[in-house]
Amino acid sequence: MPAKISKVKEVSSTPSSVENGDSSRILLTKAINNLSVNRDSFAESVKTFQNLTKEMIDNLDLQIEDRSKQLKESKTLIENELKDAKIKASQKLAEHKREIAINFLAETGEVPIDESELESLREGHETVIAEHQTELNKLRDELTKKAKEDLQSAVSSQELRHKAVFAETQAENKMLKTEISNLHDYITKLKDEVNEQRKLSATIAQANSKESIHQTFGK
Repeated sequence: MPAKISKVKEVSSTPSSVENGDSSRILLTKAINNLSVNRDSFAESVKTFQNLTKEMIDNLDLQIEDRSKQLKESKTLIENELKDAKIKASQKLAEHKREIAINFLAETGEVPIDESELESLREGHETVIAEHQTELNKLRDELTKKAKEDLQSAVSSQELRHKAVFAETQAENKMLKTEISNLHDYITKLKDEVNEQRKLSATIAQANSKESIHQTFGK
């Protein structure tokens, strides 16, 4: 009696399963492409940020230099004012001396003064000079001290701002590097998942093929 040949059972994927698989692969491919584009855009943003940070620090350095020049010019101006004040004081003393001499001669009827009176006038003159010189020295010391304090305060303030900006930049750069590393890890993970999905699809296809052959010739 002839052997009965079993009807071959056709094994094939349904249209919906094929479409779902293709759709998933397309979405996954788009996601990987988007990640690559975002990574390039992110790297460009990091580069732009670093350039802006460098420009900001350079501007701060220029501001510090300009402030130092201004303070130096102020110090020179103060010194010139002190010189002018000293000249004016000397002129005032000369006028005072002349006034004393004129009054003295008028009061004495132009009679020559004796040695003691002359010495007294000299002492008075020296006292006035000493008093004005003391005031000038005090004023000079105060102005010099204030100029130094202003310069030190400005430099310290700029240095603190410089350090703060630098520290903030370092922290942001560290955070950006971490995010970039995480993004690389995520892309690598996605690629591994895609490879695993491809291997699984190939294994399923091979198993389906073997099952079809077995059902055809096994009975």
